Amino acid sequence: MGADNSLETSLIWLQNLVKGDIGQELEARALKGLKITHAQKGFLRFSFIVPSSASV
Repeated sequence: MGADNSLETSLIWLQNLVKGDIGQELEARALKGLKITHAQKGFLRFSFIVPSSASV
């Protein structure tokens, strides 16, 4: 992974984690409310609300 595409790679990884394509079911449930609001090299800003399905 080069420095040029590290941000893109991170965003793809996070999106796949949120969708449940990778990781564990509990992670996918908890991160379902994760929204990336801003991304740049070295900085990610999120909006995060724990969904009710994660508290069951």
